[in-house]
Amino acid sequence: MQTLHLTVTKEWFNLILAGEKKEEYRKKTQWIVSRLWKITKEKWSLRTGQQISAEIYKNRHYDQICFVNGYGNHRPFIIVEFLEHLENLEPWVKLYSNGSTVQINRTDLVIRFGKIIETGNLENLAA
Repeated sequence: MQTLHLTVTKEWFNLILAGEKKEEYRKKTQWIVSRLWKITKEKWSLRTGQQISAEIYKNRHYDQICFVNGYGNHRPFIIVEFLEHLENLEPWVKLYSNGSTVQINRTDLVIRFGKIIETGNLENLAA
C-alpha cells in the first residue's frame, strides 16, 4: 500500500477525526508537488530537427493518507482513504463548525480523502 504522510495541527486533526474535514489544502510548494507528482524531463525532436524538452508531471498513486499530529513515535494518527488531488482554480473560503476558516487560493492544492481506515495513539492528543 502506498501511503502519503502529512502532519497537521490539532485543530485540523480533530476535524478530520470528527469526519467533518474531507479535504486537505496545501500551498503549492516544491515539497508537496514532489509528493503528489513524479516529475520527469522528456525530449522530443521536431521534424525541423529542433530539440525541445519539457517537464512531465505524472500523478503519484496513493491508497491512503496518514495524518499525524505532532512529532515522535507516539504521536496520534489517522489513516484515511486517498481519493484524489487537484489544483484549485478559483479562490474561496471554507468555514468549519468549530469556527476555523481556510482561505483557498488559486493554484493551491486540494487533497481529497474518504473514510477513516484506522486511528491510533489518540490518548496522546494534547488537551
